[in-house]
Amino acid sequence: MVFFLHIPKTAGTTFYDVVKANHISFLKPKADENPKEYLKNTITKDTAIRLPGGYKTAPQVLNCINQLSRKKKQSISFIGGHVGYGFHNTISQRVQYISFIRDPRERIISDYKEHCKKGRYFYDILHKDDFKFNTYLKAVKANNLDNIFTRQLAGPFDFFLNERKPFDNDLFERAKLNCKSVFFFELNSFDEALLYLKNELGWKK
Repeated sequence: MVFFLHIPKTAGTTFYDVVKANHISFLKPKADENPKEYLKNTITKDTAIRLPGGYKTAPQVLNCINQLSRKKKQSISFIGGHVGYGFHNTISQRVQYISFIRDPRERIISDYKEHCKKGRYFYDILHKDDFKFNTYLKAVKANNLDNIFTRQLAGPFDFFLNERKPFDNDLFERAKLNCKSVFFFELNSFDEALLYLKNELGWKK
């Protein structure tokens, strides 16, 4: 199974289009529509799953996947979403982690713009304060969602649903250790990343 640790605002939409083209089945379960039942009835051989985009809904659906039968989980060849490292500890099949990285300043500005859209995690807070960038930064810090890349690498896979403590050295060291088990691609070398995946995974499109 390939597991895409999707750091927010790192070409996820474009990458998922490629994933969809290379799998027999591509599913996008919704957290508010009984995802466990939906997945149980729709997973087939060589299924790719794109988790919901929300910070909380993505790990909620991943927890539903974890409750599926072993046979169903073995039919899943790809999972991607805004979740943390560590899903391999809960299943029997081998997991290969991949992730894209991006210039931190570019990523955080792009993330801010995303949260200015209605329905996003910090939209209400930003809307009340005329969408000031510093308001976004303070909200990120207040919710312990700073250093998001490091937090996702440190895990656990459902850390968004847990009480998040302020960033510290222990979390940083855990993330560094987990890095050894992840293939990283630079966003600016997207085509080279796809060529590598084509060769390693046999993707043809």
